[in-house]
Amino acid sequence: TESSRSISIAPKEQFLLRDFNIRTVISKLVRIDADVYQDGFRKFSLRSQPYPLKQNIELEFKIVSCDVIGSYNVMWKVRNTGEDAESKNDLRGEITNTRQVMYKREHTKYRGTHYVECYIIQNGICVAMDKIDVPISDTF
Repeated sequence: TESSRSISIAPKEQFLLRDFNIRTVISKLVRIDADVYQDGFRKFSLRSQPYPLKQNIELEFKIVSCDVIGSYNVMWKVRNTGEDAESKNDLRGEITNTRQVMYKREHTKYRGTHYVECYIIQNGICVAMDKIDVPISDTF
């Protein structure tokens, strides 16, 4: 079924606690969005888009608000799911530590419902996180 496909295990998927020994104690807020760059369209916000995105377009995920005071690191997780990525043995879920980079560029590749998470790490603890769905389709 589609629901069982959407939760396929990504062999290299990473988790904050298991792979980085980072506990999550949410005490602050962070909000992310993405600018969508699609041929023939003006740049628009992913959160404002009510329809699935096309394949092969560029996304720039960014922090739009964060109430964490002081220094912190930013970590991003890009998780793709679905039959397309699974059949190509290209399921993702790695976490990248971008230090204080407030954005992450990606390209849509496979049909399915994917997501991106942003973690704010301060003093070795995840104090804020946000998640945005990235639905991709070849039909509208």
